[in-house]
Amino acid sequence: MTKIVLIRSNPVNPDSRLEKEAETLGRSGYKVAVLGWGRWKTAAKTEIKSGYTIYRILLKAPFGLMIIVFWPVWWFFEFAWLMRNSWDIVHAADFDTYIPALAAAKIRHKKIIYDIYDFYPDMIKLPSGIQKIFSRLDKHLMNYADAVVVVDKCRLKQIDRKDDSSVTILYNTPNDFSPADVLSSSPPDGRFNIFYGGFLHPDRDVASMIKVVSEIRDCNLTIAGGGHPEDVRNIKNLSKNTQNVTYLGLIPYHEILMQSSKADLLFALYDPAVPNNLLASPNKLFESMMCGKPIIVNEGAAAADKVREENCGCVVPFNDYDALKTAVISLKDNPDLRKKLGQNGRMAYDTKYNWNLMEKRLLNLYASLI
Repeated sequence: MTKIVLIRSNPVNPDSRLEKEAETLGRSGYKVAVLGWGRWKTAAKTEIKSGYTIYRILLKAPFGLMIIVFWPVWWFFEFAWLMRNSWDIVHAADFDTYIPALAAAKIRHKKIIYDIYDFYPDMIKLPSGIQKIFSRLDKHLMNYADAVVVVDKCRLKQIDRKDDSSVTILYNTPNDFSPADVLSSSPPDGRFNIFYGGFLHPDRDVASMIKVVSEIRDCNLTIAGGGHPEDVRNIKNLSKNTQNVTYLGLIPYHEILMQSSKADLLFALYDPAVPNNLLASPNKLFESMMCGKPIIVNEGAAAADKVREENCGCVVPFNDYDALKTAVISLKDNPDLRKKLGQNGRMAYDTKYNWNLMEKRLLNLYASLI
C-alpha cells in the first residue's frame, strides 16, 4: 500500500482543503498520514480521522510576521519526522513546509508534491528587495517538485507557469451536501440571514459587514472562524455589542457548510492592497455556489471575475461602506434575484467546480506518480 504524508504548518483543526484531499486519498486505498504544526497547543498530538491520521508537532509560535523566526525550528522537527517515518509520497502545502519536505524527498529518493495554497512572497509583507529574492527562491525550488498544484487557474501567472498544463488545478470547493443534509437546514425565520465562516483578519473587512447589519432592520449576521487572538477578540467584542450579530467561534467545517446552507447571503471581502488577495480563490465563493446562495465579493479580486462570469452574486469596491450596504439591502429586498443568483451559482458548481471533478484530478495526479 502506497504511504502518503500531507504536511501543513497549522494544527489542521480544521483545514478544509487538506482534509478533503486526505479523505479522498484514504478512501481510494492509500495509507494517509497528516503532519501538522500544533502552534497553539490546543489540539491533540495524535488524532484518528476517517481514512487518515493526524500527527501534530506541538511547538508554540506567535501569529503574524514573527512566525518566520520560528520556521527553522519547525523545519527541523518536520525534517526529523520525515526521516524517522515511512512514506512514499510527501504532499507539502505552501513554502513553509516545502523546504524540509523537499530535502527529505531527495535524500530518501521519494516523490514530492508542492501544493501552493498561497504564494508566500506575495502574502508576507517584506522589503521589496527581500521579497524579490524570496519569490525567485520559491519559483526555483518548485522546479524540483515531481508535481505542482495550485488552487486556481489565475495562480499560474503568479508562479510563472502560465499555460503550463503540467500544473494541477484543484479549486477550494466543498463536497456536495446529501439531500438529507439540505433538508435538515432550518426553515427561514422571517429575517434576512447573512453568514461568514472563515479567517478573521482586518483585510477580510468583517467589521464593515457588522456595521451594515446593525443598521438594517430584520437582518442577522452570524460569524464563525478564528485567527490572530487580537483580531478574534475585536470581532467577538463587536459581535457582542451589536444586537443582531452572533459570533460562534471556531466550528467544524461541516457546521460552516450547514450555516451557509441556512443563510440568505454569504460574503468574501479581500483587501486588494495585499498582492496575494488579488488572486484569492476563497472557499466561501465555492461554498456559496454549492449551497445555491448569492455572495458579495469585492473589486480587484479574482473571485469578482468568477462572480461576474457566473452571475452568482454582487461585486462592490473594497472598504466602500455605502456600496456594501446598498448591495445587502438590494438582495434583502429582492428574493427573486437571490434565487436566480443562487441557481446560477449552483449550476456553475455542478458543471465546473464540484469536488468530484477535483477528486478525479487529484487521483489522476497520484496515479501518474506511482
